Amino acid sequence: WSSAIKAFENHMRPSEERVGGKLKMQFKNVNTNTLQLLQEYRRYIELIQRPVIKSILQAERQMLLSQLQEYLLNVSGNLEDSSVSNVLDMPPLIANIQRVKHLETKIIDIEKVSEELLNDLPDYDRFKLTVNSVKKEVHLYHTEQYNKWLDETSQDVTRKVLSLKMNESVVYFEEGKLMHVNYNPNLVKLVNEVRNLKILGYKIPEDIENAAHQAKQFKSQAKALEQVANFHNTIGDRMIVSQRPMMLVTALELAKLVQGQHGITWTNTGAVDAYIGRLQTVVEKLANQNNKLAWYHSRMIDKVAITMDTDLLRHQHKWKEQIKDMREIVKEVEGQFTNTKLWKNHWDHQLFKALDYQYQLGLEALNQHLPEMKVELVYRQQKLQYSPPMEEIRMKYYGQLKTFLSIPQNFRGLDDDTKIFPQIIERNASKFAVVFKRAEDLFNKLIEIKHQWEDRVALGSVDFEHIIRENLNVASDWDLNFRASKTWGQEIAKLSCSEEKVECFLISFAPVRSEIELHNRRYWDSLAASLYYSIMRDVTILQNYIVQSKKSLERQPQTLDDIGEINAVHRKILETSKQMMDYH
Repeated sequence: WSSAIKAFENHMRPSEERVGGKLKMQFKNVNTNTLQLLQEYRRYIELIQRPVIKSILQAERQMLLSQLQEYLLNVSGNLEDSSVSNVLDMPPLIANIQRVKHLETKIIDIEKVSEELLNDLPDYDRFKLTVNSVKKEVHLYHTEQYNKWLDETSQDVTRKVLSLKMNESVVYFEEGKLMHVNYNPNLVKLVNEVRNLKILGYKIPEDIENAAHQAKQFKSQAKALEQVANFHNTIGDRMIVSQRPMMLVTALELAKLVQGQHGITWTNTGAVDAYIGRLQTVVEKLANQNNKLAWYHSRMIDKVAITMDTDLLRHQHKWKEQIKDMREIVKEVEGQFTNTKLWKNHWDHQLFKALDYQYQLGLEALNQHLPEMKVELVYRQQKLQYSPPMEEIRMKYYGQLKTFLSIPQNFRGLDDDTKIFPQIIERNASKFAVVFKRAEDLFNKLIEIKHQWEDRVALGSVDFEHIIRENLNVASDWDLNFRASKTWGQEIAKLSCSEEKVECFLISFAPVRSEIELHNRRYWDSLAASLYYSIMRDVTILQNYIVQSKKSLERQPQTLDDIGEINAVHRKILETSKQMMDYH
């Protein structure tokens, strides 16, 4: 048998050496903390116990032993450091006990694994002493912590500090009318502590366990009452002040219910449950009402915010849309609640602020933001004027101005009895003088623009034929005027026929420009006609001169008197010929 075993060992050696080499590399590459490294050794514990593999991993096992030694010394040094024991919803003392109990479990695990894997190492005996010392220290520490809790809790139970006052009302009120539940919050803590300690394996004394059991019985009821009390104590702060009267009926119902709790004690579980049920019904009703009204309030905020940013001059229709929507919301609220007057007054005051703000902005830029008015500069009946006439433009402008200024006077809020909006006119009356001065300045601009065109239409106010007849005599006169007309036509072509924006007025110059072009064409035509008539007149004079001269020269003298008369006519023809040359 020994030979067979030895042969088997020799046969397995190559495989074990390969496995040992792989484990050596694997442990070398493990970059984890000490306990995680220990878990890696645990995974291969049966392999590592083989003599060949154990020998190959001699250095690695020695390193593990050193790390475990250091870990245990660190545990011992930080045993009382409770800062690492913070656990959510767990008292610090219990969390500390739980932490140390877990440490004890880890030390026992280290002791077991090291016994199987490291017991052949030179420093193992010293390590074993450290394990026993730290294990004893840890056990003693969590036992002391438990005993400390036990003493404190037993005293509190004995003194009735940790007990339920079964015969007292389940709720009570302070002078400030704050509602409190007659259930010590430390009882919830006791229930949690007892539960956690039992999980850790501690035996709980009967008196403490009974107190915890009683507290646990009423824990859910106390929690429900605590929620009601918290709602009761804070609902006033969560209500929007202007909406409180709208929830008055339900609030009084809740107040009556909470005040009527006398005689309801923890001894009557059924009565407590029924009381909680009634409270929760009213609380839910009041909470729903508050949430619904807050939602309506939020919608109103959005509407007023829109009006605050909406131009009162150019977008009055948007104002009307928002006011209409707000009235619809009010109508919807009034269908479900009463006592809405304070709430409506609140929103009328918010509308007052928005209207006053936009009203002031409008006064500052009234001329720019009034509805656009289109006017034309025309030349009619030998007069440069606006169409529509200036009087009509003034009337329309001041009509729009009056409409804007009187908006607050005619503004209707959410409450028909509200009379605050006309005050906006009084608040801003000092600015009206500036508004009217700007209006007159605007009309002066229109007059100035008209004056700029006066010289350009001058040709339309004169009698072309008379001027031409009186002033044009020779060819150079016509040449000069034709040139002037042509030059003026080129200047007319450069004149703007587009529109000019003058604050709220859009002035079109197309009609007057067309009229100026017509004047120049008519003048050109008059020049051409007068030149034609002048030429025809001169031709007639020349023809008559030639005919008369020819007739006189062709006459045969019969007597000496005839010769004298012909000579006189001949001299006259010669004298007149110089004048006739001017007609040529």
